[in-house]
Amino acid sequence: MILQKAQMTWVERGPGSEPLGFRVFDQAHSSGRTLVTCEVNLHPPNPGSLRFHEGLGFRALGEQETGLGSDGMPKRVRLMGRSWV
Repeated sequence: MILQKAQMTWVERGPGSEPLGFRVFDQAHSSGRTLVTCEVNLHPPNPGSLRFHEGLGFRALGEQETGLGSDGMPKRVRLMGRSWV
């Protein structure tokens, strides 16, 4: 399962008024998945997203460049994961 624009998914409310992002964990767990991953921008920096994901229990798995940002500089992301094994 791959989500694009996940920041919107976390805050939008579903039919039961639960943030939709938390349903990702429920769906992953019920289908036997043990790891949910995400990318957080390091350049350009997104410290709010980094704090948010760390607060949910995501931990760093690695970093990579994913092309050029709008400023012409290499875009760098931190790969993060949350496991419940």
